[in-house]
Amino acid sequence: MPHMLEGIVEAAGLKADIDLKIGLGQSVDYHFHDPVCWAKIKEKKWDYIIIQDNQRYYCDRRGLIDSFDYTNHMAMRVPLLENNIHMQDSIKKLDPGVKIIYFAGWEKCGGEPERFPGDSTKKMIARILANYKYMNDQPGVHNLIAPVGAAFIKCMNDRPYMAKIPLPNDTAFNLYDHDGRHPGNATSYLSACVMYVMIFHRSPIGLQDSVSNISASMNAYLKQVAWQTVLDSFSYTNLAAFCPVVKKASKMHNAIYTTNNYASYQWFYEDDAIAGATAYKFEAGKTCRTGNYRVETKDKKGNLYRSFPFYLKCDVKKK
Repeated sequence: MPHMLEGIVEAAGLKADIDLKIGLGQSVDYHFHDPVCWAKIKEKKWDYIIIQDNQRYYCDRRGLIDSFDYTNHMAMRVPLLENNIHMQDSIKKLDPGVKIIYFAGWEKCGGEPERFPGDSTKKMIARILANYKYMNDQPGVHNLIAPVGAAFIKCMNDRPYMAKIPLPNDTAFNLYDHDGRHPGNATSYLSACVMYVMIFHRSPIGLQDSVSNISASMNAYLKQVAWQTVLDSFSYTNLAAFCPVVKKASKMHNAIYTTNNYASYQWFYEDDAIAGATAYKFEAGKTCRTGNYRVETKDKKGNLYRSFPFYLKCDVKKK
């Protein structure tokens, strides 16, 4: 997935330094106590740190609080919620400006009906997301939630065949790999697209990147799903707290604005910086061009924030 994300970023003409630390099958408890993980975190000043925990621990039980207390392979009690909070507190102590993204994904195909009668893949994903919401609402947490599982469900609803366990060597169009738990190529790419939108606040639609074993039509479809899912998830992903929200000014002609509590502003039309547009509001006036506008802001500490594109249809005043 990180390699796929690099390809999308490159196709957009952007640059990103992407690295990862893997603990196969492990939970955040493993990474919290892993010196190699912390060495990686301390290595650079990261803009974002994505925490992809073992999703099994977020959907194992129905109760929200109970699901954050599990037993590891050594039969030892592990406080998952407590460790997640310690992890984010320790990261932010090193760099208060870093943005943490929780990877809210999927789990076992079909859920666990033997434990939860009537369970399904969609219900299991819903439990995962509910637990991430619960964790993110704890005092002092309030990070970002990447709605990968929600995008997964969107694909299931649109194209049910994608959620079936594939035949050997047939994962190109499938959400699941052969084991019915790990991602097929489609889900890995879908995850990369969601992360691109979450980080850069741009649409991946139309970018000419290429991914092995994914057709051009599937590539385009997954980009569309990722973009729309993130746009539809502002109510729980906490994105509004991490990016300036652009609105149209009702009392000004062809004008847009954002909040005035940032230290600096730069407005863009499509991808071009607008000369002199460095205030919290931008009035295009008679020279207005219909299209996508966005703003990049910085706080007093120099941390960068990007808005999502705002489509402004220019009004022409009649004489």
